Amino acid sequence: MAEELHHPHDALVRTVLSDVTAATSFLQAHLAPAVSQRVDWATLRLVEGSFVDEAFRTSEADLLYEVAQCTGDASLWLYVLVEHQSTPDRWMRLRLLKYCCRIWERQLTARPRPRALRSIVPLVFYQGTRGWTYSPEFADLFAETVRTQP
Repeated sequence: MAEELHHPHDALVRTVLSDVTAATSFLQAHLAPAVSQRVDWATLRLVEGSFVDEAFRTSEADLLYEVAQCTGDASLWLYVLVEHQSTPDRWMRLRLLKYCCRIWERQLTARPRPRALRSIVPLVFYQGTRGWTYSPEFADLFAETVRTQP
């Protein structure tokens, strides 16, 4: 209980988005239409666990959902990371990749062991007072490289 008082944003997000009906409405409103139209919303279920670093538990809340695709392809994960920091973080994309790797590591320890990694659709919701100023593209974290002529 004491931890919930220190992390009111986390408690609120978890309470609201743990309800599958509320989560469905929220995700349908914020996912790209191309993704939203591919999933069978009636199959959405919350997966237990958190994947954020201990150092960021006071400023991040995360939830993982599994949902079937209408196409009959393998189900996918929708990973929601809510950022409670007051300023944008250029390294958010790297942390998000690390969290996705933790999800895949958990998948690889499951029995029976999967034949392929499940797709993850990550969503980051930033709640700072300043607008988000960094590119959402992971590739933009790298320095430009010199290209050689063939």
